[in-house]
Amino acid sequence: MYAEDGNQLRALEVYRRYVGYFQQPVEVNLETRNKIAEILKEQNDLESYLNELRQIVAIDAAAGNARTSRTRYLAAKSALVLAESVFDKFTAVKLVQPFEPNLLKKRNLMKTAVQKFSRLMDYELGEFTAAATFYLAEIYSDFSQALMTSQRPKGLSALEQEQYELAIEEQAYPFEEKAITVHESNLELISRGVYNEWIEKSLQKLAVIVPVRYAKIIGSLETYIFEVEGPATPAAAVSEAESEPADPGAVEVPGAATEIETTEPAPVEEPESAEAGRSSSHAGDRLVQPEAVVQGEKFDGEEAVQ
Repeated sequence: MYAEDGNQLRALEVYRRYVGYFQQPVEVNLETRNKIAEILKEQNDLESYLNELRQIVAIDAAAGNARTSRTRYLAAKSALVLAESVFDKFTAVKLVQPFEPNLLKKRNLMKTAVQKFSRLMDYELGEFTAAATFYLAEIYSDFSQALMTSQRPKGLSALEQEQYELAIEEQAYPFEEKAITVHESNLELISRGVYNEWIEKSLQKLAVIVPVRYAKIIGSLETYIFEVEGPATPAAAVSEAESEPADPGAVEVPGAATEIETTEPAPVEEPESAEAGRSSSHAGDRLVQPEAVVQGEKFDGEEAVQ
């Protein structure tokens, strides 16, 4: 009633009191918490908003038999926003001098973001599987671009500069290729009857990265979908409502299960490091070897969710 009257502060007070007194039924509790989160979002109280979303995710995860398709949807919706907040922090880090601490910070955020988006697939909802796949591809794409546009060290000779540029390109290229592969895996959901804004976004990205292969598809999308799906059948028609849980959907990528009901996190293994060109001992003290970018922990989606 208070929300309808525009009295958000009073509505927030009533909603908070309700969720404090009534933890059951879980579905009603989470619906109310979702309303709290929306009010906090409108008030631009970002920290409280994200904390409320964390509560929704945690309560759904611990609900056991009280978990429903609706609580799963609300938790997945919350988990997506939380993952996006990490993605924004990751993309905000630029590889400028001092290179090593910024690289470490970006790598750590990359690992966290990959883990969060990989876990998002555990909800087995087509909408959020496609969203997670899109963002995983964008993580690789951003890291590749960050390397290519990274601030170069000063004082290099012409030969050392050339070696550095070659080494950077060799490090960045596998990440770009991985981004393409993961975006393409999103398009495979079309053949399973799933099409949403995240698949559309992957297609738009591919049209920019690989225009020869995908640019023309943008202008004839209906034809492309028909060719991928084949003749339409009732079983292939899947309608996803924004406000209701979607049917489980899987992203098929190398090494992932092919059944829609078995939605394993998309493998997001770190690309193999290419051998970087070695500079002279004179440059060694100043030149951060780009192969250090991909040493250390694997960014593997399956490993991340264990």
